[in-house]
Amino acid sequence: MGFASLMKELDIPEGQVLKPLVGNLGVEAGQVTVLAAAFAATFWLIKKPKAWHIVREIASAMIGAVGIYWTVERIWG
Repeated sequence: MGFASLMKELDIPEGQVLKPLVGNLGVEAGQVTVLAAAFAATFWLIKKPKAWHIVREIASAMIGAVGIYWTVERIWG
């Protein structure tokens, strides 16, 4: 949703969508890097059951809090 909203706000002329998409390749590469690091950390933590349980609880709470924040911001912001 965020990416589609950003593309609408850029006021891109019709037929010129490819240039802004290519310009965002650095952002996309950064996101892929963060995801790869998260997957690596997840697989490492799975091998440690006690640590995995604690991290899972904290991560779930953080994800839920961010989701609620974004929902409230989009509805009333």
